[in-house]
Amino acid sequence: MSTPDSNGWHDISTAHKDGSWMFLYWPTMSITSFPQVGFHMGDEYGWELANDRDYGEVFPTHWRPMFAPPVSHSSSPPPPPMTKPAACPPLAAGTISEGDA
Repeated sequence: MSTPDSNGWHDISTAHKDGSWMFLYWPTMSITSFPQVGFHMGDEYGWELANDRDYGEVFPTHWRPMFAPPVSHSSSPPPPPMTKPAACPPLAAGTISEGDA
């Protein structure tokens, strides 16, 4: 792996091209002003974004690894599974007019 800059970004030439997810950045981003999550789909297709919008070709200049998922440090037990709610009682005739539905 290459040496990242002081903010953790690597030059795109050092990025994994094996389908691994990573943060991508390019200075002329017109989609948003923040990095996008993406991966390399091979030489034929190039870089793709996770949100799968049709933005055309993507030419990132930098990448950084995805963050590890959070680790739960809670000592409390997990919540109980959700149960199916009880059925609602039937409405009395005439309580809902045709315009209310």
